[in-house]
Amino acid sequence: MTSMRPVLLLACASAAFLLCGCGGGYDNVAPVSGTVTLDGNPAANVMVTFTPEGGGVASSGITDSKGKYELIYIDAKGAQIGRHRVAVTTISGMKAPEALPSEIRSDDPRYAEMMNQDYAAQSAAQSKADPIPAKYNTQTELMKDVVKGSNEINLELTTDGAK
Repeated sequence: MTSMRPVLLLACASAAFLLCGCGGGYDNVAPVSGTVTLDGNPAANVMVTFTPEGGGVASSGITDSKGKYELIYIDAKGAQIGRHRVAVTTISGMKAPEALPSEIRSDDPRYAEMMNQDYAAQSAAQSKADPIPAKYNTQTELMKDVVKGSNEINLELTTDGAK
């Protein structure tokens, strides 16, 4: 019976490893959070989207009342490591799905619904009313790097004519 003990211990350890995982996620994803300001004021209720320059799955997050955001990548917090094109868009005028959770995964059908809802009409209406200049959203010029480890990426936006 004592010869079965090491096999049983190995089986239990293997099962625990598989059930618990090995560190929580993707090797090429790092946590990203920060604050978005517009002309020095917190930008509340804006969507921040990081799209990998070389292609891949985008990460996004929505700012709170203090302009703070945290990116979500599929089912993990963060963004792929590498260079990203960053877009910031006001979502207050967009029709969001009912009961939108604060953390919505990009593979969740509600995410696609939110992104595709009558987008052309909303985009046209929003671009007229959006206080965030096009150079930060529809014609974004923002590029940011995500590196291994925690990333605090603050976005200090200015309107045209601001100093």
